[in-house]
Amino acid sequence: MDPEEVTAAVLIIGDEILKGKVADANAPFLCKRLYRIGVKLARVSVVADDVEKIADELKGLSRNHTFVLTSGGIGPTHDDVTYEAVARAFNERMIENAELTSIMTGFFPMPEASAASANPAMKMADVPESAQLHFLHKSCGQLDSPFPVISCHNVFIFPGVPEYLRRGFLNLEYLFCNPDRQFFSQDILVKMTEVALIPVLNKALERFRGSINGPDPIPCTRLSIESFDHEKIDCAKEFFRQELPDGLVSDVGDDELIEETASKMASVINTSEGNLPACECSFKVPIEKAMKACDKYKVLLIFHPSSNHQVVEESLDIYKQEELCLAFNGGKDCSALLYLILAARKLRKVSSDTENLPLQVVYIRCLNPFPEMEQFILETKRRFGLDLIIKDGPIRNGLLSLLTTHPKIKAIWMGTRLDDPWPKNIVHFQMTDPDWPQLMRINALLDWKYHHVWSFLREFALPYCTLYDRGFTSVGTSDNTRPNSTLKYCDVSGRERYRPAYLLNDYASERRGRNGPCFSDSRQQNANAHVTSDSACRVISSTEPNVTNGKSFTMASTEDVWTNLVRSAEGKRFLLVGEGNFSFASVLLEKISEAGVKFDSFTASGFSGHGESCNENIVRITDHGGKVMHEVNATKLGDYPEFKGFDCVIFNFPHVGGKMRLDKNRQLLRDFLISVNGVLRDDDSLVLVTLCGGQGGTRWDKPQRTWNDTWKLPAVANSCKFLLKEVKEIFKLPIMESGSDSEESELAEIPGSTSSNFLRNVIGFWILGLCNNLPGVVLLTAARDILGPSFFNQTNINETALFDGLSSTEAVQSVDLTENSVRECNPSTTGIVLLISVIPGLLTKLFCPLLPISIRWKIIAVVVLNAVGIVLIFSATNRTEVFSGLVLHSVGGALGEVSYLGYTASFDEAVVGSWSSGTGGSGLLGSFAYAGLRSLKLSSKDAVVVFIVVPLLMIF
Repeated sequence: MDPEEVTAAVLIIGDEILKGKVADANAPFLCKRLYRIGVKLARVSVVADDVEKIADELKGLSRNHTFVLTSGGIGPTHDDVTYEAVARAFNERMIENAELTSIMTGFFPMPEASAASANPAMKMADVPESAQLHFLHKSCGQLDSPFPVISCHNVFIFPGVPEYLRRGFLNLEYLFCNPDRQFFSQDILVKMTEVALIPVLNKALERFRGSINGPDPIPCTRLSIESFDHEKIDCAKEFFRQELPDGLVSDVGDDELIEETASKMASVINTSEGNLPACECSFKVPIEKAMKACDKYKVLLIFHPSSNHQVVEESLDIYKQEELCLAFNGGKDCSALLYLILAARKLRKVSSDTENLPLQVVYIRCLNPFPEMEQFILETKRRFGLDLIIKDGPIRNGLLSLLTTHPKIKAIWMGTRLDDPWPKNIVHFQMTDPDWPQLMRINALLDWKYHHVWSFLREFALPYCTLYDRGFTSVGTSDNTRPNSTLKYCDVSGRERYRPAYLLNDYASERRGRNGPCFSDSRQQNANAHVTSDSACRVISSTEPNVTNGKSFTMASTEDVWTNLVRSAEGKRFLLVGEGNFSFASVLLEKISEAGVKFDSFTASGFSGHGESCNENIVRITDHGGKVMHEVNATKLGDYPEFKGFDCVIFNFPHVGGKMRLDKNRQLLRDFLISVNGVLRDDDSLVLVTLCGGQGGTRWDKPQRTWNDTWKLPAVANSCKFLLKEVKEIFKLPIMESGSDSEESELAEIPGSTSSNFLRNVIGFWILGLCNNLPGVVLLTAARDILGPSFFNQTNINETALFDGLSSTEAVQSVDLTENSVRECNPSTTGIVLLISVIPGLLTKLFCPLLPISIRWKIIAVVVLNAVGIVLIFSATNRTEVFSGLVLHSVGGALGEVSYLGYTASFDEAVVGSWSSGTGGSGLLGSFAYAGLRSLKLSSKDAVVVFIVVPLLMIF
């Protein structure tokens, strides 16, 4: 037995069962519930009301199973001997439990004159000495029953009355789950008879041992696939699709789920054991009416009993299908609303000339969502054939984008409830605020409460996100959400656990565990581990080789990614692009062959002659049945006729090269993802991208980089309609000694990529601040010189005319402005230079951020404008040319300031301080440098032109 497998045995106790006087209803219920939570029920036994027989049976069952659940034999009569038998099985004595004594005395009072010992109910207060008491609570919070369920070691003792057993088990079923393993189950329908399916079924049973159940002999054979490994379920489904003709295999979808729900509710209503608990009685009348109407879909159309508004149906009357959309983030409220909408849509008659369109749902994605939540969204999309529209948040931006891409949408269903923290003065139909995208908000669950949502989901056995079974009562992002502390408990081994959300007692604490905003500044370290897309969701994975100082190392999990790829390779078509020395393809194909897995095709493409071992790796690939192609353009895969129907496409270390080509690397990924869409088999095909640690832009990257210094893989994938499914580390094996090392070392030189570049970045930005501002300081210092007559080789000029009219040549007052005259930073000349510099600079700062120009070209523009401005001033023969040079310099300086300050967002915050320090240094250095050059008898022109070297330094 798998050491991690949770097993259970059920022991039914009672002479009435063995004599056929009573039909047992508890074992079938426990079988179904244990199966649903992933517990393997290994045995069901029935014994008489005999202490020795019960004890003997319990000894073996408790020793060989994780849990034992008993039913019956609890009560005050002579044949209620289960407690005594359990004590004997574990060699324990019976003791009177004070808490149970108090409960029994309160519920079964005796006349005051009678002794307490004379009360027959006191028999139920005597329990084994190691007994633990588990009190029951309903999903709506109030204490359900004062009588607890007793456990002793791994034996749980339930009453024999079906109603009480069901209530007790539903309260405590979280105790029987393995919290470290998640159970997956998927039903498929095969349009063949059971007999015709036998040959293929036998092959599947042999290959996927223990994972295939069924078949159920219904018109379409139904098979259940179950495993603790979700990939195994996918492989089994794919196996049946490949072995059987097209169109015969399908997932159990909307119709089947709702039909099953109707059937289950019929049994709940029509059997005495199925009376709804008190907190759900408000649902009973409308459920009964729906069942009497004999329409399976009406079973789900249950609205809050105090409301006369059948909001979903009313909205379907008002709006067309294409005008409606559901806001769906995978939470409990919108999940409940989804099922109501699906049922209502099924009941409506669609005219013959109108197509019954898929239900539109929009998922507005915040930063750092839970992988489990996004997996549930994707599974729900597939289960019900939803038209999933995925937008980036925040909500306002997401809605704006929604109306841009889907302008026909006029109304959006919301899962808002009045007991949510923020809704105030809202009604079922309400327009968004005037400053928001204009949509009609349809609040169909407005009158529902927390316990109504859970009663609906649980009683109808509808799917919901697994996070709610792990103590989460309100789910936001993985950064701001934790399990609700009020649900915390310690299991028998002392480990901290959390009860499921439906057991929350205090409604007011529903959002306990939620903390902080959903969205944050774009410069926050982005953690888009699971990126969403704008319609059809394909799947993309990212693996990150772990490299330290350019050399690879191995860890215990080295084989994980390789193993997963190998395990899923059966019958698949593989395409690898971007290979350097073909080492990745060689390793993967060798492992596939070693495992004996038969793939359909394996094509590797790259560049010939790359690395010393290239030819050797190519030989390995061809020897194992692979095909090698050279010079394949990964951004134009559709140009190759043979590239069709791939199940897995791997882009191995996509890289353009260069120190400042992040935009080009992102564009390369974007072009590849757009291109790869045309060569994949279907929406379930996998795209794998291998990147160096730190490049991807997720919180799993090692080392971490700022968001703007990564390739932003999640955002790029999102723009190409892909869903980032998972991020895993993959470590280089010995055969992969080359191929990407040059790229890794080159990427390490990207500014700000690692902490080792910190000093270089600080110094670099100090120099940029100095060089960008120093020419301006020099021109201000030399203002009188460059506007004086000697600058143009003139001897006399009217100073008043120069600074009052700027065009007059009338000599009102002669001033000696020869090279030997004393220089002053005259306020008038300085003011003119400032005026000419300020206006163009302000205009540049106003419009520069709107220009879609990369930082590389901005730097080139800064250098050219500053250099040309200085040259123009140096060669000027009149004031117009001087002013033109000043304008060019002003534009260049302003462009540099905006560009470099914006660029600091990609680096540590310390570089902003170093930039400021550099600008301050330019003031001192510029003034003294110009004065020093003039003291060396250099003319003002020569002194100015010397500084042309300053902007040229920035290009380096």
